[in-house]
Amino acid sequence: MALAFCLGSAQATPALAQDTGDDWDIVRDRRGRAEMAYVQFSNGLGMMFQCKDGSFNAVISGLPEPGLTFEEAMLRERPIRVALRGGEEDFQRWAVGTDETTAVALLPAPFARSLRAGGALQLAILEDEADGPVRAYEVELPSTSRNLDEVLTACGRPLEDPRDLLLEGIDLDTPLDWRDRPLPPPRDDMRGSGVAVISCSTRPDGRLEDCEVESEHPSGSSVAGEYGRYVARRWRVQVDGDPDASVPRARIHFSASVRID
Repeated sequence: MALAFCLGSAQATPALAQDTGDDWDIVRDRRGRAEMAYVQFSNGLGMMFQCKDGSFNAVISGLPEPGLTFEEAMLRERPIRVALRGGEEDFQRWAVGTDETTAVALLPAPFARSLRAGGALQLAILEDEADGPVRAYEVELPSTSRNLDEVLTACGRPLEDPRDLLLEGIDLDTPLDWRDRPLPPPRDDMRGSGVAVISCSTRPDGRLEDCEVESEHPSGSSVAGEYGRYVARRWRVQVDGDPDASVPRARIHFSASVRID
């Protein structure tokens, strides 16, 4: 997925108000255009959740560089294994940020909701699936999530979403593929470019429902999200290699990269 983010650092400026405490630190734009909850750990790891112009993003900073060229980084996802409060590891894919020491969440709101209860967080940063972890981190999350909740709410994201339970996805032995071909833009006057990640629930006939734009870049740009929702209403998925098979019930996500001149 070609996804490059350039997000502001967690620093106060004269236009911002900053609070600190046992909760997540928070920065608020007094003009109401942006809010950011973040935490900086003593081991150099940082974590930020930002709502800007209605777009919700999550970034982990202070990671080892993956050793990619800029062009390679734009086309690469970064696998990260996440374990919360001593639970089972969850294999997640993040995008390599414009700064290679950062990773950008493809599904930022579900990740943010998983951290609300606080507790221990373990991260294993992988170069790729075959080589295993290259660096492991363990940090203690803030025990209070009031400021994180505020940023989620500012972007219209629910604090609890039962659909998150389906994000473990389908069995790896049942890969899915698209059944249909790309569609033209929904409107003749549609213009612009961007990248969006859309999550949907699958139905046995391959149709998608309960779709939501999880992240979008550039922030506040709606062209990729609009096209992604348009695709989700019309496309179907199928079991790869067996188009007649019933599609397992799962929460899936896909990226829509759009440039319409």
